[in-house]
Amino acid sequence: MARNTAAWVLVALGALAGETAAAAEIQVCEHKNYGGRCITLKHGVNDLNDWGMSNTISSFRVRSGTWRLCTQDNLQGACQDFSRSVSDLSGGRLQDQVSSLRPVREGSGAGGTAIVVYSAPEFRGRSLVLSHDEADLRRVGLNDRIGSVRVLGGRWQICSDIDYAGCRSVTGDIPDLGAIGWGSRVSSIREGNRSWGDSTGRPNYGSGYNPGGGGYGDGGYQNRVPTLTLFDDQGFRGRSYSAQREVRNLADVGFNDMAASIRLSGGRWEVCTDKNFKGQCLIVDRDSYQLATNFLRQISSIRPR
Repeated sequence: MARNTAAWVLVALGALAGETAAAAEIQVCEHKNYGGRCITLKHGVNDLNDWGMSNTISSFRVRSGTWRLCTQDNLQGACQDFSRSVSDLSGGRLQDQVSSLRPVREGSGAGGTAIVVYSAPEFRGRSLVLSHDEADLRRVGLNDRIGSVRVLGGRWQICSDIDYAGCRSVTGDIPDLGAIGWGSRVSSIREGNRSWGDSTGRPNYGSGYNPGGGGYGDGGYQNRVPTLTLFDDQGFRGRSYSAQREVRNLADVGFNDMAASIRLSGGRWEVCTDKNFKGQCLIVDRDSYQLATNFLRQISSIRPR
């Protein structure tokens, strides 16, 4: 593990003394009966490889809360929720297979709610998965350092000051906070239901990301309309293009034959391997972490259905 990553991990683990007793906490270990190397987590982890623990977990202690463990990074693959400790995962589908995990927010329903924050645009850099409110991002070493966010469920508020002052709400992914004037400005985050606006709920229609137009423009972040986002790497990584209406030829927007994974924010979409919705076509109604071989980097047109 790189020295700067290790230092950040220590901040994330050790500087949370101010958390309430209700905060979720889990200890994951390499061997059964809590043996081998163990780490304690109070926030979700998008990719345990960053912690040197991907596909090595054989036991864990749930100290508080309910935790979702998944077999692929980005909280994908086979997932299972646990509210009790497991001393031996032998024989189960999760033994030495856990790649990501997060706490499940109480009262959020079966799907849970969470937001992933990244230190760089386009969902890159250091990341944390937050399922509970964080009043001061200095405690996890990410104050004024968030470059993009991915919403895994619910409506969240990103705030420019600690203790939830100067907030705007978001219900969908934002690949570049800098493009809407929020790059390196976020100091606290909480789940909330106010509309896009300031902390009083008054709308703020400054410049923002417009996924329907494939770029940035006036009007705030348009995340109320069903949106399809294409990524040029598997696992919702790499360069992305978002659309809210049909695109007959992705070459026109510089994304022809590039998609390797797809994320949806509502609705159903048809994706086709040739322009003008010809060739092989597929109806997509959920996220696709990795496209099948016959569609992998073959998509040339898309439209809502």
